[in-house]
Amino acid sequence: MRKVLLVLIVLAIAAGAGWWFFLRGGGGTPPALATRLEAGSTVGFLAIEEAPALVSALAARVDKVRAALPAEAAALADPAVLVTQAGFDPRTAEGWQSIGVDPLGGLAVVRDVRVGDQPIVLMKVADQAKLLAWAEKIAGVKPTITEGKPAELTIGDRRYLFGNKGDLTAFTPAEAAIRDGFSAFLAGQGPSLAEVGTFKQSFDEAKPGPRATVFVDTTRLAPPGDGDMAKTVRFYADLFPGWALYAGPGGSGLHWVATEKGVEALRQVLEPPGSAPTFSAWIPAEGWAAVRASVNIKDLFTGVQALLPPTVPAEARSQMGMAKLGFAMVAGFAWDELAEGFGGHVVGAAGMPTPGGSPEWLVLASASSKADKLLDSLSGRMEAVAENLGAEGPKLQKKTLAGVQVRTLPVPPFEVVLARVDDVMVLASSPAVFEAAVQRSKGGASLKGTAAAKALDGDVIAGLVLSSAGLKTQLEAQGAGPLVAAISAADLGPYVSLRLGLDRHGLTLDGDLIPTMALLGVGATGTLRFGALGRREQAEREARRAMEEEAPEAPDAPAEEPE
Repeated sequence: MRKVLLVLIVLAIAAGAGWWFFLRGGGGTPPALATRLEAGSTVGFLAIEEAPALVSALAARVDKVRAALPAEAAALADPAVLVTQAGFDPRTAEGWQSIGVDPLGGLAVVRDVRVGDQPIVLMKVADQAKLLAWAEKIAGVKPTITEGKPAELTIGDRRYLFGNKGDLTAFTPAEAAIRDGFSAFLAGQGPSLAEVGTFKQSFDEAKPGPRATVFVDTTRLAPPGDGDMAKTVRFYADLFPGWALYAGPGGSGLHWVATEKGVEALRQVLEPPGSAPTFSAWIPAEGWAAVRASVNIKDLFTGVQALLPPTVPAEARSQMGMAKLGFAMVAGFAWDELAEGFGGHVVGAAGMPTPGGSPEWLVLASASSKADKLLDSLSGRMEAVAENLGAEGPKLQKKTLAGVQVRTLPVPPFEVVLARVDDVMVLASSPAVFEAAVQRSKGGASLKGTAAAKALDGDVIAGLVLSSAGLKTQLEAQGAGPLVAAISAADLGPYVSLRLGLDRHGLTLDGDLIPTMALLGVGATGTLRFGALGRREQAEREARRAMEEEAPEAPDAPAEEPE
C-alpha cells in the first residue's frame, strides 16, 4: 500500500503541476474539500479536482518536449510507460473508474496535527473491490481488511488505517500513536476550514473554477518550545498566517495572507505613495528581459523594523537609525531628500545577449524635478573622485542626446548615460541605447499595450518579464538545440511574465507562474551546460594552438652526398 499511496500522491502532484504549466492568468476559488477539513487542526493540503483532465494536460505538454529531455525522463514521458507505472490510464475518466475511484470526486493529500507528520490521502472511492484489486496489482500481494473504527488495510508487511470522512475515504500509515487522532479526523468535529477568514482570504483575488490547490496554515508550523526558532516562526505567522497556490481555467497564482499589522508593515516597505510611470514604453518590443521593483523610500526603515522578529538584538535595531545618517554622509544629501526626488519605482532591463553583440541595458526610476538637485550633488562628488584619480580617471561629461541634457561617464565596455526625462530617471549602457529608449517612450515599438506590460506598469510592487524568443536566440548561439526545441514546443508566446501585488489581505503573485519558472530553469541550464561546454571547447582549441606554436621545428633532412 505504500507504493499505492505513493502512486496516488505523485499523480496528484503531477496533475497540479501540469495544470499550472498548461494554464496562465488568474487563479481559483477554494476547493470543496475545505468544507470537510477542520480549521482547528489542518496544517495544509494539496487538492486536485478533475484529475483526468490535469494528468492529460501534463502528458500532452511533456510529450511535446520529450525530445529535449534526458533519456531517462523521456522514457517516463512515454504514455505507455505512464500507464504501466500507474497500473491504469490516469489520463481518462475510464482509467480512474477502472480502479474504483470517482474521477470527479477529487484527490487530496492532507496534513493534520492529530496524526503528526503522517500524510492522509483522501479520495472518493466508488468501488472498493476494484481499488483493492488495483492495489494487489501494484503491490504484488493480496490486501486484507480488518474491520474496526478505524479499519485497517494490510498489504504484505505494511498496515494502513482507513475510514470514511463524509463521502470521501481517508488512508494513512497505521501507527498506534495516531489511531485516536485519525479517528477524530474522520469524525470531523468543529468549524470547517472554509469558514475561517485566513483560508478565505487566501483566495480573495482568485477566479472561479479551481482545479489544483495548495494551502498551508503557517500558524501551525512553529516547532514546540520557546526557543529562538519557535519565537521567530510564531512572530511571522502572526503577520502572515497562511498562503495558497491555486490553478484553474483562468490560470495560476500564489497568495500570502497578511494580518492588518502585516499589511501595514509591507506597505511601509514596498508601497511608495506615488504612482509609477509607464515603464513599458521604454522597453523594446522584442528580445529584452525586465524586472520591476517598488520601495517606499520614506517609510522603509520603519517598515523593516516592524518586520524584525523579537529575537533580533536591540543593538542591531538601533543601527537602523544610524543607516540614514550614514547614507547622508556618503551621498551628500539626506534620506528624506532622496524620498522627495525619487518615487521608489524602479525597472532594470537588458537585452538578451547575442553572439558578438555588446551588452545593452537600462535602469529606469520614477523621479521628480527635485531629483535634479540630487543628481548635481552626485555629479560633483564623481568629478571630485575623477580629479583625485588624475589623468587615468574617467571623466564625467555633459552633452545633449535626443534633445535631452545628459551626463556621460566612460566605464569600459560601456559609456554610461544618465538623465531625467520627464518623470523617469534613465541610466543607459550607451548613448545609442539611451537615444533608442527616448524614441520608444515617445511612441516607438515597445512593450506598452502588451500583456507583459502589466508586470512593469501600474500598482504592482514587483514584476518580471522574460523574452522566450530572446532566450531561444541565446541558446541557439550556445548550441543548445534540445532546449530551443523545448521552448518552441511549449508554445509560450513572445513573453512570459509575473506580477506581485499588495492588497488589503496580503501579497498576490500571478501571471505565467509555472512557465516563467520553467523558462528561468531552461535559461540557467543552457547557460551552465552549453555555455560551459563552449568555453571548454574554446580552451581546448587555444591549448592545442599553443602546443603547436611551442613545438620545435623538425630538422631539415640531410643533403644527399654526391656519388
